[in-house]
Amino acid sequence: MGIRVPRTVRKIKNAPAWLARRSYYALQATTSFRFDEEVVLDVDAFGARALNEIIQSDRLPNPEPTGRRSIHEFDLADKRRFELAKADVHLRFVVEPNGHHTDEFGRNGTWRPRGCEVYYDKADDSYLKVFEPTFCVNGEGRFLVDALDAGVYRDISPGLRFLIIDDDERVRGYAITAGRLLTPYEFDQMVGATSYADLICEVTRRSGFYWNDLRFHNVILLGNTPCFIDLESILPVDWYKTDLAFARSHLCDVDIGWPLQRKWNSPRWYADFLDELKAAGQQRQAPKVSRSTAPADASPHLPSRLKPR
Repeated sequence: MGIRVPRTVRKIKNAPAWLARRSYYALQATTSFRFDEEVVLDVDAFGARALNEIIQSDRLPNPEPTGRRSIHEFDLADKRRFELAKADVHLRFVVEPNGHHTDEFGRNGTWRPRGCEVYYDKADDSYLKVFEPTFCVNGEGRFLVDALDAGVYRDISPGLRFLIIDDDERVRGYAITAGRLLTPYEFDQMVGATSYADLICEVTRRSGFYWNDLRFHNVILLGNTPCFIDLESILPVDWYKTDLAFARSHLCDVDIGWPLQRKWNSPRWYADFLDELKAAGQQRQAPKVSRSTAPADASPHLPSRLKPR
C-alpha cells in the first residue's frame, strides 16, 4: 500500500515525501489520474445513509460487540505469517526520582521509547496494531475503549475486526481489514467534500470525542467504503485547545510528558467545526471522563457544517 508518485518526481534524488505528495496531488487534481468519481459518489452515499440513520434515531447507533483476542494468540515473530509494516515508537516520559531529565510539567524522570508496531497478517489479510502495555492505560490510547463504548466506530471504522488484550485485560491493540490507502487528493475529495465529513462531525458532536490525526494516511477504502484506521488518536471534545494547566490536572488520564491535546494533524474544516462546536457547547453525550462546561440549557443550534443544505 502507498502512494505511487509521478515518474518525474521519482527521478529527483532523495525527493522529500511532501514534494512527492504535492506533485501527485497536482497531477490528480488537473488530470484525474487514477481518480474514480464513482467511488466519490459511493462514499458520499455511504456517509449520507449513516448520517440519516443517526439523525432519524436522534442518537448514535448502539455499538456492536467487538471481539477480543489474547495477544498470546499471535506469534508476531513468525515471518511466514506476519510482516512488520511499521514501527511507530516515540519517546515518552517516565517519572523517576533520580531521573536526569525534566518534562513539560517540571517533573524528574527519563524519556523512554513507547508506542506501537503494525503487522500485516498474510493469512487473514488484515493489519494488527500492537501497543506497549500502558498505551491504553494512561498513554495516547487512553480513550480508545471509551470511544468504542460510545458507538463512535461502527460507521467510521467498519473494518475493525477485534481488540487485542493481555492477561490483565488491558487493550494492547486491534486488527483492521486490509484496504487501499487514500492519496491526499482522494482524501480531500472523498472525505472532506462528501457526506462522510458530515458523518464525522455528527459523530463528534453526539459522542463528545474528536480525532486529532484525521489525515489521508489514516483512511482506507474497503471496496468503496471508507474506514478510519487510527482508532487511538481520539480525545474528549472538552480537551480541544486546552492549555498546559489542563493537561497537568489530567495526568491521571494521560501522562506522556507533554500535553497530548496539543497534537493536531486534522484538516481545517474539522478544526472550524470543533471551534464552532465548543463555542456553542454542543456535545450532547459527553463521555464519562469529560468535564464539560457547556450550560445545561445550551441551544440545540447545529454548527454550520451540519446545517440543512
